[in-house]
Amino acid sequence: MFIDRIATGGHGAVASQFWLAASGATWTFPHRNITMSGIAQGTVVIEAGSTSGAKMQVRVALAWRPPPM
Repeated sequence: MFIDRIATGGHGAVASQFWLAASGATWTFPHRNITMSGIAQGTVVIEAGSTSGAKMQVRVALAWRPPPM
């Protein structure tokens, strides 16, 4: 699994609100975006559709310290 290569390869870290064996699903993306907004230094959105999760991530980023760019 890709997550195993990241965690054991010495090249990164895995941050998740879910069990490591959990597979991605549509309902998990908002949770992931919230986590990324909380730990990121900033948020950059180049282009986003009207129902894009990127817009939700920017709203969360505005509530946290990192300013959207």
